[in-house]
Amino acid sequence: MNPGQNLQPETLNDPCFFFWSMHNTQAEVFPDVKRLGNTAIRDFIRLRNVATHNERPLSDSDLRNAIDFADKVRKILNGGEPEDKSTKSPHDPSGPQKTGRRILPPPPLRKVPRPTPIPPNVPVVAAPQAPNVPPLAPTVTATKFRPDLYTFYVICDRSFSMLGEPMRVLNTELRAMFAYIASDPGVNDRCRVSVSAFSTAAERLVPLSSASDVTVIPEIEANGVTNYGKAFAHLSSVISEDHVALESTHRLLRPVVFFLTDGSPTDESWVDELTSLCDIGRANPPLVIFCPLADVGVVVKNELSNTTGIVEPIIKQSAGGALQEVVSETVKSILRSVVATTTNGADETLRLDG
Repeated sequence: MNPGQNLQPETLNDPCFFFWSMHNTQAEVFPDVKRLGNTAIRDFIRLRNVATHNERPLSDSDLRNAIDFADKVRKILNGGEPEDKSTKSPHDPSGPQKTGRRILPPPPLRKVPRPTPIPPNVPVVAAPQAPNVPPLAPTVTATKFRPDLYTFYVICDRSFSMLGEPMRVLNTELRAMFAYIASDPGVNDRCRVSVSAFSTAAERLVPLSSASDVTVIPEIEANGVTNYGKAFAHLSSVISEDHVALESTHRLLRPVVFFLTDGSPTDESWVDELTSLCDIGRANPPLVIFCPLADVGVVVKNELSNTTGIVEPIIKQSAGGALQEVVSETVKSILRSVVATTTNGADETLRLDG
């Protein structure tokens, strides 16, 4: 610390005002202060630094020393004798001499009262609030921005009728679909895709994810029979779980299910499970798109056309031809639908290819 540094107090009542004013003007106004000697000057600089920089609270001893120092200076300025006579004034070798003018003393030092501590076990009572005071402005609750999110569920029939080349083509086309979506940042950011497979039972192979986050797509293997009921019950469960997980961070648009099958159902409960899945009374019921890889039969079409109180399913027209060709074209059609739907901007309409 440079003792000559000009450290100004915030107010004239500040305890450091006297030390600050004396130190910065002693050479011009108070030349006789030097008669106090180097020891007194060092003491006053130390007190000035303590008061200015709040190095520690000023103690009673500091305040007494400050008052004693002020008395010594007043005596010199008024022509009195200082207690420390180790150094005489250069203006009068024989003793102190009045300077010809009287300087008003600085403001008295003010001892700042310390706050009274609250005794233990005494409850702190809050200040009473003014009743019936209206707010200055209406309270506005901040709403977190939630981006729109499309969710697509692809569920594939893996019954024995898909054995061989059709299943190989299905696995290849699914991997190509994920690769294409991941390569388009606009589509990838606005949608999540899930893959499940069903036969006698249903299971999820790829959880609802961004395509760019999917590194492995498990191979689908043919087995079992075509149980529609298990597939719809499975979809009802996973869609509900995904909705709960994402609704706080995204505005979820209606889920879309692409249901790939090459045959009619072998169970009788599938209509009830489909009704439960697409019931308009549930949270965010999905739109089911039937993608027949072969003729699903008149019975299935009649049942779908007679359903009420649900989001009505849609049956796409089969491309026809060999099963593996139909599988390939169907997955590509799903990809085109996903890309077209997610690039519509503010338009939330499903763009169904074919």
